[in-house]
Amino acid sequence: ARAVADYSRAIELNPWNATAFNNRGYARRKLGELAGAVEDYTRSLDLQPDSVKSLNNRGYCHAKLGAFARAIADYSRVLQLEPESTHAFHNRGISHDKLGNYRQAVDDLSAALQLDPGNANALFNRGSALDSLGEFDAAIADY
Repeated sequence: ARAVADYSRAIELNPWNATAFNNRGYARRKLGELAGAVEDYTRSLDLQPDSVKSLNNRGYCHAKLGAFARAIADYSRVLQLEPESTHAFHNRGISHDKLGNYRQAVDDLSAALQLDPGNANALFNRGSALDSLGEFDAAIADY
């Protein structure tokens, strides 16, 4: 709560400080104030539209709030800016999976694994998506 107050004060002093909005959003996220965090990340992105950090953070909060299509949009923008972001591929894949877009989930999780072959979470999540597609042998290989 102290960090939120400190960043709020920084924003009062300079309402054009994208980093302060991003950081307050992160503090709110850690406190479980996800809707407030989304507002702060959105304001940060209004000021600094290509902030990969704010896009990733907002995408995470959208996913936690069940707004998976919005999370996918944020992670897709990250990938436009950083085409080799393992994190964005992995999290976009999970969001696709949650929406039942299993083929897209497999594609994103495969991309994450190409970039980071040792990513056990991506491997497990890809196995789950493959299982949902009925591709059991491939799923078992991932598990």
